[in-house]
Amino acid sequence: PDLVEKLTTEATRRGYSIRIHRVKLDVMLTEYASLIEREKIRNAILISPHTNEIVKIFDHAKINWLMLFPRYLPNSGPAVNDSSNAVPMQIRHLLELGHRRIAFIEEVEPEAPSLIHLQRRENYYRLMAENGLRVWPEWVIPCTTDEKKLFAYLDQMFARTPPTALICPDIFMPTVYRYCNRQGLTIGPDISIIGFDGMENNSLH
Repeated sequence: PDLVEKLTTEATRRGYSIRIHRVKLDVMLTEYASLIEREKIRNAILISPHTNEIVKIFDHAKINWLMLFPRYLPNSGPAVNDSSNAVPMQIRHLLELGHRRIAFIEEVEPEAPSLIHLQRRENYYRLMAENGLRVWPEWVIPCTTDEKKLFAYLDQMFARTPPTALICPDIFMPTVYRYCNRQGLTIGPDISIIGFDGMENNSLH
């Protein structure tokens, strides 16, 4: 939502008329061709396309396009993605601070995993292994917007061998903070939390 809002604002500032279209993952790819013809699309920003076949449809229709955060490894064309070096930087920083028990909240969506989220998770496992650090199964938990489910995952995370640091996508930080408050955990002394996206969030306290 934040990305779409920023794109809309910037496009309007530059004098462009921008329309937002959503194509569900479970429909046939021919829906993209139908959308192009129906809406008379000539330029497009493709947000998180999940296959190169989508790009081919836009190429065939001679559409100018740019990819943002593709869910696969693009083999051609302009694409913008997050840095894959984020998690290594985070872990090295936490190691320098003396942390050895580092947990991780992943963002991988099973139905359409994003390339950058897969890279973040694999970089976590790789860096932990390269530094000879054990990863307990309950230290890596899936993303969920359901607070009860996330609290249950965090209960498991802190039950046996609690981590001293947690790598957490910014979007889940308010929920994690509420959990820590409920459990009497003080951010900093009891658990260090480091985020991904640098998104401002005034609900943290």
